[in-house]
Amino acid sequence: MSSIPRLRALAGWLALFLVAVLPACGGDGPTPPPPPPPTLGVSATGRLERGSVVTVAVANAGVAVAPAQVTLTFSPADGAQALGDGTIRLLRDGSLTVNAAAAGITGSTTLQVAAPPVVVFDRISGGNRDIWRVDLDGQNLTQLTTNTGDDQDPTAVKGTVVFVSYRNGNAELYSMPLAGGVETRLTTNTRDETTPSLSLDGTRLAFSAVMSGVTKVFTAAANASGPVQLVPGTGPDVIETAPTWSPSAAM
Repeated sequence: MSSIPRLRALAGWLALFLVAVLPACGGDGPTPPPPPPPTLGVSATGRLERGSVVTVAVANAGVAVAPAQVTLTFSPADGAQALGDGTIRLLRDGSLTVNAAAAGITGSTTLQVAAPPVVVFDRISGGNRDIWRVDLDGQNLTQLTTNTGDDQDPTAVKGTVVFVSYRNGNAELYSMPLAGGVETRLTTNTRDETTPSLSLDGTRLAFSAVMSGVTKVFTAAANASGPVQLVPGTGPDVIETAPTWSPSAAM
């Protein structure tokens, strides 16, 4: 057999080999990965604070999904409550993942839920008037003072509470941490000092005090030191009381 027929035979076998092998190897290159499965878009609007009710919006490819078609679950499971109308009530502060499912498609979003503000007030319980605090959603009710004398009219800023106490016979100003703890007497006068109000930055204190038998407004440092009559020169027929600070005032 001459070399030319041999070459022709070899070329034929090579062509058959390539026809058989190339499709198995992918021919034009590796097979692209399948597209990722569709997911729902999930978002929440409203005050992200424990006790608040927020609205959860769910969309499929940019089209809103009706709340009735969505199933909501949460992680942690007790972190929120679905109210059935596209809204949820936030039950715990901290990280909360909201999971949505509709028509076999799922999606989620993670929220950072803040603890609510604290309300400080005086409360008469068991015949005794004391200072209490409670979270805005009604949780964590805590009694701060227990003295048998009346404690009342608290003002709280930046973790400090200033209040009026009659434990010494007349009205004096006291302070204590908002978290509870040691109570510190701020004033030691024979006159009454009442209606305290801390400035927004917690550095100044306004209050009422009896001067020559008439109530006037004073300002002082947060510990009631260095009191100064706010409007000097007013006569005995002018009564001033119950000061408060402007929301825009730094001090």
